[in-house]
Amino acid sequence: MQELVKMVKSMMGGGTAAIIFVSTSYVLDKIMNAKLSSAVALLVGAICNFYMQQRVFLNTSKADMNFGRRYICLEIIILGCCLFGVNMLLDRKKEIQSAVTMNTETLEKFDKYYNTMVRIIVAMIVFVVISFPVRRYWVFTSK
Repeated sequence: MQELVKMVKSMMGGGTAAIIFVSTSYVLDKIMNAKLSSAVALLVGAICNFYMQQRVFLNTSKADMNFGRRYICLEIIILGCCLFGVNMLLDRKKEIQSAVTMNTETLEKFDKYYNTMVRIIVAMIVFVVISFPVRRYWVFTSK
């Protein structure tokens, strides 16, 4: 039961970091390239997420560099996977649009929110497959 509680709290922290990531990148999209805004927003979200995840797993938000080193290593992998997934789907936008049959009005809405939808989907997949398990069993352990 405690593992489930930790997972839910970690999801809430990750969800908050994802909201920070998506909203920051959405705003930055208006002033810079989508790929660059994704990279900047991922870094901002990662910094916020470190404190939230440390709070979940260690019940403290005081920065501890023993965990920070592992967190940074994992975060490089997570950010790399997210950036790779987002960039891959951004590059294949036209292919994905042509594969999905939509009327013109729906296609315009799809086009407007495509970058945001891609970021959310990729972040969710990376959280389930990489982020939570590795944070739980490697980053925030005292072993």
